Order: sequence, then C-alpha cells, then structure tokens
Amino acid sequence: MSSSELGENGEVIGLGFAAKLLQVNLGIGMALAAVANRPGAVSWAARLRSAADASGPALLLSACALVQAQGAPADLMTWSGLLASTVAIVLDVFIGLIGSLGTSSMKVNGHAADASGEATYDSGPSRSARAISSLRAVGQVMVIFGSVPSGLQLCCASLLLRFALIVSTVGACGHVLALDTSSNPLMVAQKDAEKLLGLAPMVATIALLDLAAWGSTSVFGALVQPMPYCTLACLMQANLAFLVHLCFGRDADGDTGRAEFDLGVAPEDQRIPSIERFRRLTVAMLYGALFASAIRLLAGTFTVEASSARFAVYWNDPLFATACLLAVASCFVYVVEYITLQMSEPAHAPLSDETMTNGADHGAKHTVMDDVKAIVVPTQGLALALVAASMTTANYGRLNMIDSIFATLPFRYGFIITAFA
Repeated sequence: MSSSELGENGEVIGLGFAAKLLQVNLGIGMALAAVANRPGAVSWAARLRSAADASGPALLLSACALVQAQGAPADLMTWSGLLASTVAIVLDVFIGLIGSLGTSSMKVNGHAADASGEATYDSGPSRSARAISSLRAVGQVMVIFGSVPSGLQLCCASLLLRFALIVSTVGACGHVLALDTSSNPLMVAQKDAEKLLGLAPMVATIALLDLAAWGSTSVFGALVQPMPYCTLACLMQANLAFLVHLCFGRDADGDTGRAEFDLGVAPEDQRIPSIERFRRLTVAMLYGALFASAIRLLAGTFTVEASSARFAVYWNDPLFATACLLAVASCFVYVVEYITLQMSEPAHAPLSDETMTNGADHGAKHTVMDDVKAIVVPTQGLALALVAASMTTANYGRLNMIDSIFATLPFRYGFIITAFA
C-alpha cells in the first residue's frame, strides 16, 4: 500500500485508531472504578490498575491521531505508526488483564506479580514485555516523523504532542533496556517530564475545538492567540526537567504545595536563582494561557442571546459543545488550584539536610482541590471521545478499511450522559 493509495479519494486516517485507543482507556477506567473499593475484588483491582498503567499512552496517541486526521494529509508513515502503537497498547493491556486468569505469579507490564497483585522487580522485564515496548517505540517514532498538519492551532498541538511522544519513547526504550527508573538520571528526568506533558492531550483537545469554533488562524494572528504561548510554556517546563536533572544534578523537591503542572526543582536551599525565576515565569505563562484558551473556546462555541423578554444559549454540534464544557471545566480547575496555592502560604518542604522523622510526610495534606482534580481527571478521555465521535460520524464514508474496523461501535450521544455524570 503506497502513500498515494492510502490517501486516495480524500481518505481520512487516524479516526479508527483514536476510537479504539479511547475505548480501551475509558473501558479500563470504568471497570477499575467499579471494582476499586470491593473487598472481594482485590486481585482484579490490581490487574486493572496494571492495565490502566499500560493504557496510559492511549490518550496521547489518540490525540495525535485526531490531530493528524483533522489537518494532515494521509501518509503511510503516520498510518503504520498508529497501527503499530495501537496494537502494542492493546497487547500490553491484555497482558495486564490476563493475570486475573493465570496462576499466582505472572508478568504484569513486564514485571513479575505475586498473588496479591503487587509487582516485583527481581526478574526484570520479560521478553514479551520488551517486544511490546519495542513495537510501541517504533510506532511512536513513525508518528513523530509523519506529515505535519496545517493550521496554527493544529501545528502547535502537533509540536507538543510529538515532543510528548519523544519523551514517551525514551521511557519505552528504557523499559526495553531494563534501565532503573529510580536511579538513572535520564529515566528520572523522563518521568518528571512525562508528568508535565500529561497536559498535552488536553491542549490537543482545545486546539481541535478552537479550530472548529474559530477556524484556522494566520501566522500573524498567532501573537494574540493563547495556544502558541500554552505550547511554548509546556515545552519549556518539560525541557527544564531534563536540564536540571542531566546538567545540574538536581531533583524534584518534596514540596507538595504546588500546582499540578508546576515542577519544583531541588531542595529549597539548593535552588538556582536564575532557573527558579525562569520556572516561575513559565508556570505563570502556562496557566495564563490555559485560562485564556478556555475563555476563547467558550466564546467561540456558545452564543448567548439576552434581552428583557428572553435568555437563550445556542451551540451547533452537541458533541463538540459537551467536549468544550469538559475541557473548560478541567482548565478552570487547574487554574483555580494554581491561583489558590499562589495566594496561600506554601507547604513546607524538607531541606536537603533535614531528616524525615518516623516517616512524617512534610506538607502532604489532602485538600478539596485534590478531590476536585480526581473528578476531572477522566474529562481528558471523555472530551477526546466526544471529539472522536463527532469526527467519525462526519467522515465515516471516508475511512479506509482498517480505520473502519477499528471504528466499530463508534462513540455516540450516550457519552454526553456520562460526561454530565
């Protein structure tokens, strides 16, 4: 199959892969929520948590697939990469789940697990786990070098997603090589950067919705658009994680009184002033751009008509409108958390020479915002699912055979009920 054959008749690629990845991610999440607190389902809960960890890259890859389907020409490189990555994630999830039907010890995500479901790392990654990680790494590299989408919003989202794929690929290669994730500086930096880049699927969702609401923007309009600033801040934060780990030998500090995407580096008495000022600036730019993106998205999606006689709110596609509400709600929660923490006294973090007494957790205090964030965590997947449902319905006749198979049982309006729940 050549690239020209793949894209003939205006075929759209990626939607089927996105649908299947989101089905796996949301399905595992719903199953885990159903058995998480049941005393008799401890083993199942452990396997489902392992499967949920394995499905972690699904949101990132589904966001890439949707961005490619919306704005990039069909090419064999991207299609092959998405196919390989999707197969690898599905196989990895299957390995995590099959432990519930196996014996008392098996491999979960490449590591041995005992009857209680706890992973043990004595034997290291299995050959099958390494093969799956290798397949996912190869697929993600192919997606990284695939065609570039058009339009300012999608270009910004694609840049951030591809960098997130690079970081994810480093983690997959580390798993293949059995590198120690707790002591190897590269793997420690990769873990911190991957946490910061967890925002990438949300940024991609906002970009897709912004494009639907406002249309494509010229290069000159980039100066007044929040999306480029949000992308730039995310990239600077992630690169800062690698810089402080690999160049300065600093670690993320133990201060839990930070916003979700605010990575503090080094103990308080060992921070580098210039890097600390730069970090504060990028974090402020990130949350400011998130807030501006949410406001712009609301203004473009909903039309309010108010008069003395009536008050009405209008929108076009109900799937896109619901995805907009979910994305905006998630943005507002993170922005409110950041503002609240900036206005309050920061939690105390231990200094470099301060010892922990009897396992005391300095500054670790459960707050209302932690509960709110736990509620909005699934909104990334739900928002992407609603966007995928709308795009799949509109382009179903243009899907190639593989995409059509993967898009079986596409998302429909029933997800709106789930979103409101």
